[in-house]
Parts: sequence; structure tokens; C-alpha cells
Amino acid sequence: TGMLIAKGTNKDFGNTIGCGYAIADSVYETPYFYAYAYSNTNTISYKKLTDLTVGTWHITENWNGIILPANFVDNVTTVTVTNFYNEAIYALSKLL
Repeated sequence: TGMLIAKGTNKDFGNTIGCGYAIADSVYETPYFYAYAYSNTNTISYKKLTDLTVGTWHITENWNGIILPANFVDNVTTVTVTNFYNEAIYALSKLL
């Protein structure tokens, strides 16, 4: 599942943040909540990353974004997930 959040008022979705939940796949070995930045007009630099209290930066050759593993063993709750998305959207907005 996922959604796109357009930054600004431009309707072409040139700068967006994607958020969602994914099953285990080639990006991460367990199910996970995710957020990523996308721009079809600018190159996104991942050199100056905002510190996170929930989730971790996942910067690889194939995918760049922020991940919160959804194993629910580590006390992942609706509050944790809400805080994750709030922090992730803020951090990714600074990259766009």
C-alpha cells in the first residue's frame, strides 16, 4: 500500500514524497513501513541527512529512503508509525 504527497502546488508531481507499507522484498528482508523522496526536476542529495528518532535511513544503490521494520517485536505501535511518518516527511521535505 502507498500514497504520494506532492510538495507545493505543482500538479505534475515533480517533487513528491512516497509513503507506505511493503512486504519483505529486495529493498528490505522483513515487512516495513517506508518513505522516500522523488523529484523529476532535481537530483536529490543524500549527503546531509536529518537525524531520526524513529526509523533509519536506508541508502543503497537500488533504493533511497527511510524504513521502519514492521516486525512488531520491537513495540511498533500506531504511535510509533505516526511518529515515523511525521519525521520522515519532515526529513525528506528538506531534501526536495
